[in-house]
Amino acid sequence: MALTKTKLSESAEYFANLTINELGGELQKRVDDFYQYVRVNGMLDLWRKSYRQYFRAGQHLGDTVRGGEVGEFSFLYVNHFRSILQAILSITVSQRPTFDARAVNNDYSSQAQTKLAQGLLDYYMREKRLERYVAEAVEFAIWSGEGYLALNWDIVLGKEYGVGQNNEPIREGDIKFMSCSGIDVIRHPYLRKFEDRHWLILREFTNKYELAKKYPEYATDIINGEMFSGNLKNDFLDFYRITDSDMIPMYRFYHEKTQSVPNGRYTEFIEGGTVIFDSDLPYPEIPVYALHPGSIYASPFGYTVSFDMLPLQKAVDGLASTIQSNQEAFGVQNVLVPKGSDLDVEELSGGLNIVSYDPKMGKPEPMNLTATPVEIFNRYKELVNEMESISGINSVVRGNPEASLKSGAALALVASQAIQFLQLTQQRYVQLLEDSGTAIISMLKAYATVPRVATIVGKMNTPYMKEFKGEDLENVNRVIVDMGNPLSKTTAGKIQIADTLLQYGFVKNPDMYFSVLQNGRLDSIQDPIQRQLMLIAQENESLSDGINPPVLITDNHAMHIQEHKQLLDSPEARNNPLLVSNALAHMQEHINQLQTGDPNLFSILGIQPLPPPQPQVPQTGGMSMNTSVNPMEQVAGSLPNLPRNPMTGETYQTASGASAVPI
Repeated sequence: MALTKTKLSESAEYFANLTINELGGELQKRVDDFYQYVRVNGMLDLWRKSYRQYFRAGQHLGDTVRGGEVGEFSFLYVNHFRSILQAILSITVSQRPTFDARAVNNDYSSQAQTKLAQGLLDYYMREKRLERYVAEAVEFAIWSGEGYLALNWDIVLGKEYGVGQNNEPIREGDIKFMSCSGIDVIRHPYLRKFEDRHWLILREFTNKYELAKKYPEYATDIINGEMFSGNLKNDFLDFYRITDSDMIPMYRFYHEKTQSVPNGRYTEFIEGGTVIFDSDLPYPEIPVYALHPGSIYASPFGYTVSFDMLPLQKAVDGLASTIQSNQEAFGVQNVLVPKGSDLDVEELSGGLNIVSYDPKMGKPEPMNLTATPVEIFNRYKELVNEMESISGINSVVRGNPEASLKSGAALALVASQAIQFLQLTQQRYVQLLEDSGTAIISMLKAYATVPRVATIVGKMNTPYMKEFKGEDLENVNRVIVDMGNPLSKTTAGKIQIADTLLQYGFVKNPDMYFSVLQNGRLDSIQDPIQRQLMLIAQENESLSDGINPPVLITDNHAMHIQEHKQLLDSPEARNNPLLVSNALAHMQEHINQLQTGDPNLFSILGIQPLPPPQPQVPQTGGMSMNTSVNPMEQVAGSLPNLPRNPMTGETYQTASGASAVPI
């Protein structure tokens, strides 16, 4: 059966290829359809319940709510829900990530660019408040199941460096960050997972007068337009709305570069479908990155443990309210006073109830109403324990360790169990950082066309000013993130790591010790190694060009020899006699320094010198045995037995075949 080709009709045109006049209405329809879907399928209701429970204090204004016909009931809210989710948030974002930029090759220039990229990412985390936006996205994800971080290049940011034709200031431009929850990210609701989307619409609220200034040709539509076209779709609360506001929703439509839309598409529009800006997608991909702690099968919506804790928290509030109401109603002592008694009420202490009775009718029978049944207290504790069990957050993480846990190691172990329970959230948090970090470098490469200055943190956290342009990052292609050992996220774990490093001699001064103790990171230890590796990479380039770089006594000679050896581990190098000669001569200079250098200086630097060569001893039977030790083997044999190089991940081999790594 032959297949026939048919041309798509005009009515079958893909919506992302519509003209501007047609596109606005289609985009508005997709916005309305999305909000209608989340209302009908219950997602909006679930988001609202989580929102109200997480921000419960805003609902009761910090007071105990009274209820009943005469206020006889006291509704007490003990928000374990928020406390547990805050613990999850703290565990997830407590440690600042270590960015590791990757380049297209390993030459010195590329490695220097990766060092700059890593410094810039730290700069954006600190100075540009990226850390805050990431934490907000994580917080959204924890209580609502979805958190997003959006990036856009904004030409009105940065320092002014020129003046335009109309005397308007020309600025450097910079990256603008935005964090939001799933209610602001419009996507096709029938996707099997969020990653399958080819397009999405991001809603943000902006000042309509500033927006009109940016797009003066649409100023009338912007200022006079509706704030909201449908029923509630702007927030999680349905009992309070401002109808007259300077803030209006503005929508950003992104479409990936696909076969049907080769250049992608980026469109800005306002409520009602009025398009105010339209262009090709200016980025390699949609710069909106998601964090879903969990997923819902065959759905583009996220899932979080907060959904499971909602009914438990409601039951906890009910029991707490029962206990409080009972104690307030019956916790005050009653005093029986016969009618006609001349007892002066003022003689009684305050806070007592006076009950009058007729002596002829006898005294009232006492009722013990002050004691709340123990079953209520037991059930209350069981519910809190169930919330902790479901979430994986134990009492140690919440700051209430059991009395049996006394040692720092034990506390660290128990805390790490909670951290391991949250491994999936941790992995997706790392993915969010890697995606956004790679996007930052990509935007700087594309749009940072004029020199700009950033504050880079160097050795021992010493900052310095660094001028750069996008072309200084041209060889950097991606970013990965290392969050380190889970133990490093706890105080007890940091102490244990610092003490272990001190014991094995990796911590050489108090500054290094307290740096590890403060943040659990090994930057102060890894940085000298990384600088040595970058120097060696530059020396290998010089050796390949026929230049023999100088050898200093302060070099890490063992590391230099091992890394220079890799230069010769290729057929191309073996076929280059000049390279082989220069490399071997250079390595021999390192050996000579080890044999003849000042022992006192070696001791200060932590370098183990080589013993002098042993003389040859004749062997009986006319045979001779060379007992001298190969200097190369002496260097390898002097290396400590450790798993791998912390910067390269490479495992070295000593002369005996044991794994070793230079320090």
